Amino acid sequence: IKYIEINNASEFKNLQPARCDDLIKIIHHGAALKGRKIEEMCNLMTLLPENYELNLMLVKSDEEYFNKLLLKYKSQKNIKFLNPVSFSEIPNFINQFDIGLYILKPNNFNEEHCLPNKFFEFIQARLCLAISPNTDMKEIVEKYNLGVVSSDFSSLSMKDSFLSLSIEKIQSFKETVHKNAELLCAENNYKIIKNSINELLKN
Repeated sequence: IKYIEINNASEFKNLQPARCDDLIKIIHHGAALKGRKIEEMCNLMTLLPENYELNLMLVKSDEEYFNKLLLKYKSQKNIKFLNPVSFSEIPNFINQFDIGLYILKPNNFNEEHCLPNKFFEFIQARLCLAISPNTDMKEIVEKYNLGVVSSDFSSLSMKDSFLSLSIEKIQSFKETVHKNAELLCAENNYKIIKNSINELLKN
């Protein structure tokens, strides 16, 4: 069976990487869902130096879970809760941050091989990526040298990945992401689809 594979890439954004300074600003955005165990990323902040700041931009998909997170972590000085922006504005808004963070322990096949919107939005925002070793995310990050991949799905493992980074290394990853943003975008998928349709029409 002949088929084509299309990922969930975001449309290209003509942005530049923001400069990284002494305060390293981390962003995680997406749905507040209990199964995603956002606590793991919050717990990471207890393991990192004071110059790391986690910004959570969460949609209240599960309002009870969101409120529990807010109650538990809102007083932690290196964790901030941000109001969500519209879907189309996400890359432009998160461009101000340094690292796009995603830890997701896979409970099923889909989570093991996930390539979520946020992954590609991190890329279009020109962020250094810090991800757990889910198979498909890991493959892309390592192939294009876009950031760091933790050795397992724990905050402790991610801490080690973060501590391997210097400000200069974070900036270097952001520049590498920038170089690959035009390749890892939806427009390339459109070309694949168009070419495939043209091939079908020929036959």
